[in-house]
Amino acid sequence: MMNLKSTIINKKNLIIGLMTLIISCSTIKTPPLGINYESPLRNSNNVEFHYDLTYLDKDGNIRYDRKIWEASYKIVDEAKDYLIIEMFLFNDIYNKDKESFPAFAKEYTRRLVKKKMENPNLKVYVLLDENNNLYGAFEHPFITQMKNAGINIVLVDIFKLKDTFPWYSPVWRTFIRPFGNPQNKGWIGNFYGPMWPKLTLRNLFRALNVKADHRKIFLNENDVMVSSANIHDPSYFHENVAISANGEIKNDILHGLQLVADFSDGKIDVNADDEAQKSNKDIDFGNLSKNENSQENNSHTNETKTEKQVKEIEKKKVQFVEEETQRFAQNEKFPEKKQNLNPKNSVENKNNLTDGDTLTRFDDENNKYQLQFVTEAKIGEHLDKDIDNAKAGDEILMGMYFLADKGVVNKLIKAANRGVNIRIIFDRSRDAFGMSTNGLPNKPVSKKLKKKTKNKIEVKWYFTNNEQYHTKITLIKKTDGNVIIHTGSANLIKKNIRGFIMDANFRILTNENSKLTKDIYTYFNRLWENTDGLFTINFDDEPTTKSSTDFMYKILDFTQLGSF
Repeated sequence: MMNLKSTIINKKNLIIGLMTLIISCSTIKTPPLGINYESPLRNSNNVEFHYDLTYLDKDGNIRYDRKIWEASYKIVDEAKDYLIIEMFLFNDIYNKDKESFPAFAKEYTRRLVKKKMENPNLKVYVLLDENNNLYGAFEHPFITQMKNAGINIVLVDIFKLKDTFPWYSPVWRTFIRPFGNPQNKGWIGNFYGPMWPKLTLRNLFRALNVKADHRKIFLNENDVMVSSANIHDPSYFHENVAISANGEIKNDILHGLQLVADFSDGKIDVNADDEAQKSNKDIDFGNLSKNENSQENNSHTNETKTEKQVKEIEKKKVQFVEEETQRFAQNEKFPEKKQNLNPKNSVENKNNLTDGDTLTRFDDENNKYQLQFVTEAKIGEHLDKDIDNAKAGDEILMGMYFLADKGVVNKLIKAANRGVNIRIIFDRSRDAFGMSTNGLPNKPVSKKLKKKTKNKIEVKWYFTNNEQYHTKITLIKKTDGNVIIHTGSANLIKKNIRGFIMDANFRILTNENSKLTKDIYTYFNRLWENTDGLFTINFDDEPTTKSSTDFMYKILDFTQLGSF
């Protein structure tokens, strides 16, 4: 009997040892070339700020400011040699029985197909995250249509990224991945609704690795735009920001995208002739060309069609605007404006620049800039350094969807306590695509920021109404007039800025008199002061989280099991 127990114990120990060996030996600790990318600082004469907003005007009417997509259309329309898009969400996946959004992703697919038809020699590459195919459950029709049009689709191999969960991914790679991931074999009901393919366990196990290409980049041979906005129907009404630029920086970004394609078993070759070019008559455009007259092939008609959809939804704004928002509109009760929010007058401070940064003081007419393209962990490294170098009297403006990275949070607290003026506009963390987020992570984090600085950090909430304040922007203004701007796709959470999930940001050096700085201050103060509508509410006007929720946040943050 003792021998039997001893044998069982030895087998258990062997299994545990084997599992430990597998995990320790096969955990991905070093990401592929192209991850944690950092370009040199590059000069540019043209850097522009773009934003999307959904808000209520002071008569209670829903309004939409849409500037990002016009800027992206310009990059698409003006492409002559090549066009490259890297996008996290490029789909229309949501429960269409319960909600309705403009068919934006379909319109964008149509626009890309039309561009390829007009210029068959144009090199078009679209780099996509696996979520657009529901982790292998099917191939989304938009992807099929783009492939048929001769557009090169690269599904980014996110499984080569550093392991978010080192206790799970090695086990998945060893015991589950070898069995394959067949399409259209699902039997589990799709949580996005019955109009989408059923899922297999292997699809779900694949998704549980929590790896993603979260970037949003648009590039042609002359211009580039880095954004926080997705080509995604349910994201159409979100608040977002973007920066477009020209100059040498586009070559750095092209190189970075080529590296991503290389480790994803693809290739971006913007110079070689495409010998496999299809003629227009051989292209199968699927549903994009069916039941559409020739007039719908021009961009003006397509935009009008989307605008009509927006107007239809606006007519039903009772379904879109929640009761609390209607009450604010009907009572005309807007948060009080705060005064003296303009940038402070410059005071000479020669020690504010980070070592290694050379910032030329440009005059207002030239509006020249220095840009750096940074991705993944390099985003966090530069942001850490720039916040640490902020001195008393400097100012930090932040508009953020998620803030939870402990390093950034603690650095903001230290900065505020040494005299840096900090203002933050947060998303309310109420929901994400119809699912409640219970105030996580922004509400527990904001309470910590307020408590640890004795309310030195000013916080307001963007007054979302079933959409998301999906913005990611940080501006640091020095007392000597120098300005550093961080913006792009990265939420300030560990997964996104410490090398686990793919993200891309611009880091921009300029000064307080540049057009870019003035445009961002105008945008931020418009939201902060509720200049021409209801954009933000005061910190205390938003219900906070319970202590039990705050405790749950700490657990999720420690284990990295949350979406943040």
